[in-house]
Amino acid sequence: MVGGYRQSTSGPVVLQDCLQVDANMTVYEREPMKMARFNAPLALVRDRFLLALGGQTSRNALTKACECFDTYLNHWFNIAPLPTQTINVSAVVMNDRFVYLMPGANRENQLGSSSLLINYLDTGATANFAGDKNTREYGLPIARQKWVQIEVANAEFFKTQPVAGLQLNATEMLIFGGENLKTYTLDMREVQGVSRQGTVKPCKLGMNQRGRFANSSDFIARAFGPFIYAIDAREMQLHVYSTKDKNWNAQALSELGIAS
Repeated sequence: MVGGYRQSTSGPVVLQDCLQVDANMTVYEREPMKMARFNAPLALVRDRFLLALGGQTSRNALTKACECFDTYLNHWFNIAPLPTQTINVSAVVMNDRFVYLMPGANRENQLGSSSLLINYLDTGATANFAGDKNTREYGLPIARQKWVQIEVANAEFFKTQPVAGLQLNATEMLIFGGENLKTYTLDMREVQGVSRQGTVKPCKLGMNQRGRFANSSDFIARAFGPFIYAIDAREMQLHVYSTKDKNWNAQALSELGIAS
């Protein structure tokens, strides 16, 4: 668990906390972040490095600053800042390496009235991580990588302002959530060269209930077999996507015996 805030008589107190919870629900304090923040998307790469991306540093202040936590060595270090201020969205990790930050409703991710920007970070090829795994220098290749932006020119995608996504296969991701029920796929093989132009394809069937994923809450989604399970912690709904039938179903968590 990373960051967040707690309420006080003088307003919210933003946290630098980093806590680890094991299978027995024992909580361990880990090295705190360099910057206190909340509403920051998180991304785990190489099954070791946890990235905290942007977020808010106070009720009215946003940051582009990013940092990375080495879970093996209990150590935070700075990485390249985001090109745009981004909150209340999720990060999609592809192939344990590539990080794509959904645009959501963040104004800096909008171009005109029909294009959205997806911030993208290649954390580095396996060959880059050739040093001693037990030293802090092992993770530094990530700090040398820079963010780029993928422009998606699609009026309907712009209206959706999607906030969530998950990897479908080696090259394709499912994108969903936001201002309406529409769902899209993005195949990274179709991103155009230097211009970084991306093309999304709308799915025939959208969500059957609106999902307010990552809206002042954690985004939780997992793929098990042919199903993707995504929890909307704001509306307390479980959304399930079948990759075989390509359709969505939703159910209240209370109906599953999960209390709010």
